[in-house]
Amino acid sequence: MPELAEVETVARGLKALRGRRLVGVFVHDGRDCLLTPGRLAWLCGRRLAAVERWGKWLGLRLADGHRQPLWLLLHLGMTGRLLRASAGAPLPPHTHLRFALDTGEELRYSDPRRFGAVQVLAGDELRQWLARLGPDALAISWTAFRARLQRRARIKALLLDQRVLAGLGNIYADESLWRAGIHPARPACSLSAAERMRLWRSMRVVLRQAIRYRGTSVADYVDLDGRRGAFQKHLHVYGRAGQPCRRCRTPLVRILLAGRGTVLCPRCQPEGG
Repeated sequence: MPELAEVETVARGLKALRGRRLVGVFVHDGRDCLLTPGRLAWLCGRRLAAVERWGKWLGLRLADGHRQPLWLLLHLGMTGRLLRASAGAPLPPHTHLRFALDTGEELRYSDPRRFGAVQVLAGDELRQWLARLGPDALAISWTAFRARLQRRARIKALLLDQRVLAGLGNIYADESLWRAGIHPARPACSLSAAERMRLWRSMRVVLRQAIRYRGTSVADYVDLDGRRGAFQKHLHVYGRAGQPCRRCRTPLVRILLAGRGTVLCPRCQPEGG
């Protein structure tokens, strides 16, 4: 957490701030500063020209008519939040950075467990950085998705590998596999063409539904304005171990796979395929 749907929700909130100027950057604890002072200074005076999302990463394009555009990249990790607030509002705990805008508002980045990341890239650095990520899980074509499943790795491990497919985490991998009727421990290369198509379609449906409900709030996630998502009310397997499957009423089971807790229906998702 947060995964693609949550980051997309935050990105859509940020798009309302396009055109605003960044007038100050404040660091609250040097140990928590994820950027060098020199690169932080580059940000001031630039306008927010565009907002992008690549997998679980946010990208803010900061432009200036006389200087090279910069990209401010943020990853929310497990517990990170990016919140919009008035400049005088009390600071949330574990606030690392504040980005002051010319509206009198601030964007505040906090991360209690410090698994997130913040970077500033210039010039060709963005292209080199993007080369590390696989195609976005919401944008990948059927042809590209099918090709990336020609591997012996277990299908859930493959879905979680951001170098293969960017954006999925534990929640949406479990939900997509359940919807497609595929056991998460099966080797990806063992899936038939029909199963791969079913998984590709299921993944897209799950992600679009989650975005429509503004993400899943099971722990720390809130959107840019501090509101919780609502997709947790519509989860079929994640967090429901021991409860009946919504499709066949068989009790759901939890296993450990790829170092992650994984919930599945043993009847709807038979291990043998």
